[in-house]
Amino acid sequence: LKQDGSGLAAARTAQMRLTVPGGTLMELPSAGAQKFTRVAPDAGLIDISMDNPQPMGRADDADTRYQRSSVMVDSSDPRIARLADAALRGVKNEPMARVTALRSAVSRHLTRKDLASGFATASEAAASRGGDCTEHAVLLAACLRHAGIPARVASGLVYVAEIQGTRNALGWHMWTQALVDGH
Repeated sequence: LKQDGSGLAAARTAQMRLTVPGGTLMELPSAGAQKFTRVAPDAGLIDISMDNPQPMGRADDADTRYQRSSVMVDSSDPRIARLADAALRGVKNEPMARVTALRSAVSRHLTRKDLASGFATASEAAASRGGDCTEHAVLLAACLRHAGIPARVASGLVYVAEIQGTRNALGWHMWTQALVDGH
């Protein structure tokens, strides 16, 4: 790493070893840029490759959970329907155009970008108009599902140049994954 941390910020690949001393490491997902490999009951490796993302598996492709409303991604809520329908008004019926319109609408809708919410549902985030990455992720997933686009939320570690006075850190983040054109 360079002194300014730019080595990590510019990295396209990384590997982390996670251990739970005296315990059992939970199973972690392999999806997108992240691949998890268990090496012992208490340890595993996370390989990250920005240039070689993991494709969505066939089981994920057919999983109806990513299409219906759930406790956190409550896409059947009327507030979600209004937000998604308004965002898609006038947008051509092309999957990436619809995804982009919904992503932009969620970003504009959540005007209070903060850590005040512990972990709100999509409808709570729509009502409060605030939140951090978790609220953005569940609200976008709910809007996508309402629009008929299979979606889920994912979480993992991301590089953070500086957070609360700590430089060159890895922090937990949540984002939305959508199935567009079978990818």
